[in-house]
Parts: sequence; structure tokens; C-alpha cells
Amino acid sequence: AEFVADSIEPLQACTEGTPNYLLRGRFTLRGITQTIAFPILVASADGQRLTAQGTLDLDRTVFGSHYGSGKFFRFLGKHIVNDVIHLHVKLHADKQP
Repeated sequence: AEFVADSIEPLQACTEGTPNYLLRGRFTLRGITQTIAFPILVASADGQRLTAQGTLDLDRTVFGSHYGSGKFFRFLGKHIVNDVIHLHVKLHADKQP
């Protein structure tokens, strides 16, 4: 899997400790690329290093991952695999001098 960030824009009406930016980019899984956007919280404790984190949910079947999917296979019973994957993204960046 690979995520390439393309842009970031501030969110309006956010409160302390809640996501304050919208991160847009391209997510590639199994050779299939989709454009995605998700809210992130960006903060700096010392003014030199930024930390950003956010959570997103993706449907793995959109990226060709069909194993154990109830959308593609019948009668899986207890062997069914959830189609939605949850990703927690955390980024660190140092301010350039």
C-alpha cells in the first residue's frame, strides 16, 4: 500500500483537539489507485516538529481485494472477512531551517 499526499486545507469551525485539516491524496493498494480525502489533526508541541494523525475507512474490494468478501462469495458463514479496513495514519515533519 502507498499513500501520496497531494494537498492539505484547513477545516472551518474546528475545536481544540479535533481534526483541523483535510488531507487529500492518492492511495494505492494492489496496483489500483484511488483519490481519497480525510480529516486530520495537525499540531506542534515545540514549533519545530509537526505531527498529523487521522483515521480513515476504506472498502478493500474497490482495490481488488476480494478474499472472503460477502459481496463476491456466497455461503462463507464464519469465514467472511470484513470489506472495510480501518487505517490510522500518523505523519511527522521537521521544519526546515
